[in-house]
Amino acid sequence: MGGRLANVVAIITGAGRGIGRATAELFAREGARVSERRSPPSRRLGGKLPRA
Repeated sequence: MGGRLANVVAIITGAGRGIGRATAELFAREGARVSERRSPPSRRLGGKLPRA
């Protein structure tokens, strides 16, 4: 543990895969307390994006 992020709480969206997962792992290695936030697919954007 590097400790550069000791006493830091990180809320990371998308920590289940890809860049979010890599970020969560790095923050945890550096001493942060990591919390993942994940929304069900039906609530992610709530249909708020206009159609192209």
